[in-house]
Amino acid sequence: MSTSRTVVATTDSEAARLLEREGLPVRLFGSVTALVDDADPGQVAVLSAAPVSPEVFERLHGRPVPIPVLVIGAGPAGEADDPRLSPPALLESGADAVVPRPLESVSLRAWVMALLRHRRRFEALADRQHELEDLARKDGLTGLFNYRWLKERLSEEFRRAQRHGDPLSLLMIDLDEFKSLNDRMGHPFGDRVLRVVSELITRSVRETDLCARYGGEEFTVLLPRTGLNGALTVADRIWQGTLEALIEGEKIGLSLGVSVGPTAQLRSPDLLLRAADEALYRAKREGRNRICIDPQTQLRAREMSPLA
Repeated sequence: MSTSRTVVATTDSEAARLLEREGLPVRLFGSVTALVDDADPGQVAVLSAAPVSPEVFERLHGRPVPIPVLVIGAGPAGEADDPRLSPPALLESGADAVVPRPLESVSLRAWVMALLRHRRRFEALADRQHELEDLARKDGLTGLFNYRWLKERLSEEFRRAQRHGDPLSLLMIDLDEFKSLNDRMGHPFGDRVLRVVSELITRSVRETDLCARYGGEEFTVLLPRTGLNGALTVADRIWQGTLEALIEGEKIGLSLGVSVGPTAQLRSPDLLLRAADEALYRAKREGRNRICIDPQTQLRAREMSPLA
């Protein structure tokens, strides 16, 4: 592996000198506290023998990219004076490896390189876990979040909105007459339409908003800290975008339902979701290709208006 960047952070001057002799870039710190605060991701920490608080190991191991810790042993005399400096005690405290004195440069370098390999394997496993988690919460066709993840985030955002007194808006979106379009143009075309609409929805919202494929040709957008006016602005942006879209000569229509909570009537995530869903189906009943507001949300907006 390349060793052009600093790979060792240490408080032990002898270890620093030996590792530099072996060609490893080293950064020497004056104290364990300084090392814990400033060590870079991807380094191995090499600490001088001393009673080390478990918190030191926890902080180094708790980084987004954990820093493995090698402790230089105190030697037989030091261990006799303080049992906390024995290799078993140091390993029990959280050290990943203990190298006894007297130090030998080749052996010390081998231990450092072994810990770096261990860290790389951990990173690879963490990346793979992240990929699997991403697959578990994303819809494979559109790349949007799936229904399960939507439900989890809706519950979290609803609790946050209740705690801080913020509005939380929800849009339910449905492609009009998608089944007939799918039957007439074929499933590959239908899949393309779903991808185009999902991209349009994503472009129409903020990074803090959550877009999900609710199922089939239905989508959901969760808008934290957004009241009715803001939700209608986003809904109109999405709706106007589909009016302007033309896919292989086919026009795409959308119906949208809007609800805003928490309120006395919409006092749970499920009620907020149901209200937006009912508004969506009212849009369908009234002729499709339009935006409808949940009646409770509309009534609440009128009550709060100075013109009401």
